[in-house]
Amino acid sequence: MKKNIIVSVLIGTMLSSCDNWLELDTIGQKVEENYITDLRSAVSAYNGVDKSFTNLWNEMPTVLEAMCDDAFIPKVADANEIIPIDRLEIDFQTANNFYSTCYMGIARINTALPYIESLKDDKGQVAVVRGQMHFMRAFFYFTLVRLYGEVPLMPKINSIEETKQPRATWEQLYEEIENDLVQATKLLPEKLDGSLGQEIGKPYRYSAYALMADFYAYFEKWDEVIRLTDLILANPDFGKVAYKSIFHGEDALNGEDYSALYNKEVLLDANFGEYGKQSFTWEFTPRGYVPGKEQGYHRGIIYATTSSLNPNVTEKPSCGKPGDALLELFEPSDERFKYFWTDTYHETEGLTGTLKYNASTMAYNGGYLNFPVYRYSEMLLLKAEALNEKGEFTQALKIVNEDIRQFMNASVLTANDKSQVQSIIRDERRRELCFECKRFFDLNRWGIMADYLESQDNLAGKNITPHLVENSITKKKVFVFAFPLKEMNANPYIKENNPGY
Repeated sequence: MKKNIIVSVLIGTMLSSCDNWLELDTIGQKVEENYITDLRSAVSAYNGVDKSFTNLWNEMPTVLEAMCDDAFIPKVADANEIIPIDRLEIDFQTANNFYSTCYMGIARINTALPYIESLKDDKGQVAVVRGQMHFMRAFFYFTLVRLYGEVPLMPKINSIEETKQPRATWEQLYEEIENDLVQATKLLPEKLDGSLGQEIGKPYRYSAYALMADFYAYFEKWDEVIRLTDLILANPDFGKVAYKSIFHGEDALNGEDYSALYNKEVLLDANFGEYGKQSFTWEFTPRGYVPGKEQGYHRGIIYATTSSLNPNVTEKPSCGKPGDALLELFEPSDERFKYFWTDTYHETEGLTGTLKYNASTMAYNGGYLNFPVYRYSEMLLLKAEALNEKGEFTQALKIVNEDIRQFMNASVLTANDKSQVQSIIRDERRRELCFECKRFFDLNRWGIMADYLESQDNLAGKNITPHLVENSITKKKVFVFAFPLKEMNANPYIKENNPGY
């Protein structure tokens, strides 16, 4: 969640004021037994884990959006590393960093958590840190499962040999993630009070409900999705707000402070701080764009798909299934359409970038916006999906129309059966959550990744079918990236990579 003020934390004589809770002394390497001795050192250990979390979101949105049918990458020098991904030229090096980043976070948790559990906890403050650790371990394993399929479960590491573990099954990974999420919901507070360990921006109980709902949706446990989303939707602290409050930078001098509205919609975000530590706004937003000016001095590398480009001006981009490009899903009256912007710089006539992340971004790793991971609006759509899957399609469509579309000044949609409502919900997720790193995971959990990506009209002969595996719980065919070669070479239990690599 967004910080509406800069919090200063004073811990005796050990800390002076901090501009950001992430700036507490993070424990990112080996944690010595005599280091975690109190709440402050436990919080520092968690902050090291959170560093892995934010690092993951700095790169993952660009890679996963580029691969899917909402975005395409123009032929510009700054996009050289991403262009092959947009063309589905996926190899063993693609997304390697995500694997190591997740396991780094897991290793930090496994090392610190036993010491945190042994601390005296008179007021329940240490329990909150324990809950944050369980939350993050669930998140990292869930991310690994969705990207790589069956991966190793890692114990606390005391030796090099213990880093070598066999793949766990889908069922074992499901159980591990579920157990951590149950612990997180028990230990995390309903609200953050701003005290040490409960700084605004850290996970709390409703963050765990959101992650848990997403987890159960991935594995098609629809009753649980409804139960968890109901807990969030019934809380008056949350609600739908205008896009500007979520994705636009603030200007305190002009009286722009969106914090109250932001915290009403955003259940969890990746906290990059006010001083510029991420690159996704540099990549998604035309470079150098400043609110109030007509255009930036440089173009971004992520553009929305459309079928109306002039092929004489630029390479025809991927459009998903023919006639199903992202921009063509919006009605002109839809408020969300305002958050796309036509970049007319140089040879990009007709290309439509996004101003969803609308903030001044003057340099790579110079973006200061946080990345929204879970929002109230997604919980509405998850509940609608779950209701529809259980046959309650009339109630599901009512949520889409009354809680999402009418709020955005879009027309009311009609449907006569479950199949039609399913299509409406899936399209609405594209409109509402585009460029929020959701489309890749959606196409995968629905088992339609290959159908949609291989049908893109500029990708003749390209395919991801060789990289599909079966999710043994849902029986859906899902795309998986390759294990890093370093992992393959070091781990004798993993003798074969994922299919097709």
